[in-house]
Amino acid sequence: MRRSLIFLLVLLTALVAGCGHVLSGEALRAVNRDLSYAQAKAEPPAHEGEVLLLGGEIVGNRATREGSVLEILRYSLGGGDRPRYPDEAGGRFLAESSRYLDPAIYDEGRLVTLTAALAGEQTRALGERPYRYPVFRIEEIYLWPEPYNGYPYGDPFYPHGHLHYHFLWGH
Repeated sequence: MRRSLIFLLVLLTALVAGCGHVLSGEALRAVNRDLSYAQAKAEPPAHEGEVLLLGGEIVGNRATREGSVLEILRYSLGGGDRPRYPDEAGGRFLAESSRYLDPAIYDEGRLVTLTAALAGEQTRALGERPYRYPVFRIEEIYLWPEPYNGYPYGDPFYPHGHLHYHFLWGH
């Protein structure tokens, strides 16, 4: 009976710890929950300095003299603030860091969750057309681990992708 109770307490502690946020409480307290990303993107000068909770997929990483600039495709956030799905309406944004974010680590395709202060907007070419990017200054960032299927050369039982992918998407 005593072992069962100890096991149950350890399991409950692990479950509660697994549901926590990946960013610090201090970073999350700075977030303006009343300001949506859409509002900030529509009028960057009116909301400059406001901190938002953001997430998405890195689609570019450029080193600068001051640090790094990530180009991020915005995703909606799910449980634990993990990026879940691309937000087509949200588009892309730039996230500036005063520290160097190595492109081999903060690589294209990696998912991130961050708190960042709105710092303005920039227009850059996206393909052959101009694109208006909201620009954020990173306050805290979390790089999500890459999925690992346990086989160094791919899964021999599922040659076209991960088992997880097959069950979720039916391919």
